[in-house]
Order: sequence, then C-alpha cells, then structure tokens
Amino acid sequence: DDVFAALFYLELVSKDRKLARPLGLLDCLDPTCPEDVEGRWSRSGGESLAANVAGFRLLFSGGTGAGFDDLLEAIDQPGLLAEIEGALDGLEASTSTLPADLQGTLESDPDPLLAAHAALKELTDLLKGDFAVFLTLRVPQEAAGDND
Repeated sequence: DDVFAALFYLELVSKDRKLARPLGLLDCLDPTCPEDVEGRWSRSGGESLAANVAGFRLLFSGGTGAGFDDLLEAIDQPGLLAEIEGALDGLEASTSTLPADLQGTLESDPDPLLAAHAALKELTDLLKGDFAVFLTLRVPQEAAGDND
C-alpha cells in the first residue's frame, strides 16, 4: 500500500499542482494561474514533469526487480496491464514534447498542457479503479475523492 500511495505523486502533485492549478482547473480564481507554474523562473517545468513520469514508470515497473506490472501478470490481468502501459506511453509522449518553459506555453498555447493533464487523468483513473480493486490496494485518502 505504501508503494502504491507513492504512485499518487503523479496525480496529487504533477496533475493537480503542476498542471491543473496553472491551467485554472483547480484552486485558481482566474482563468489561468501562470504564477503557479513549476520552474517558473528557471523555465524547467516541462523537464520536471517528464522526470515525474519517468519516475512513475520506474516505480510501477520495479526497474530491474519486481513491480506492479509483474503483479498484474501474476493475477492474470494482461488487459489491465496493457491499458495502464498504453496510458503511460501516451502520457510520456505528451510530457516528453512539452517545452521547458511551461509559463510561456500556458500563455501562448495551453493545448499541450491540457493534453498532458488529460493523459495524467487517464492514467490515474486506472490506478484508482480496476488496478486498486484487482490488487486489493488502498487508494490514499488525498486522492480518493479527486473527481476532476
């Protein structure tokens, strides 16, 4: 359960704080909140998001050891594993092409940020649904009521 809870960094921090808040989708009273972009001064937010996704993949797969992917195979859930890996591949594609300067992107063309947010949501919804059910894992309380 603790390792599973660590996977929710991707939802609670990457999706909600790093994307939803600047995009004006969460806890922002204005149409957008560019001041909440990570790496605002260093212009490194895109790189940070891509690193978060890479860290998620490593934690999910277990690196060179056993991971959640192996657990899904062990309980004969190849379809769910394929769904999660497909969502993760899509997320990597959307975050790997983000410019480093997320504030500039937010101001000029927020569509890539919206696409990354949607890809994050797709993946984290899978974690909170069938993945948690099949592996009898407890969704962290902070993420359990997140319906955005």
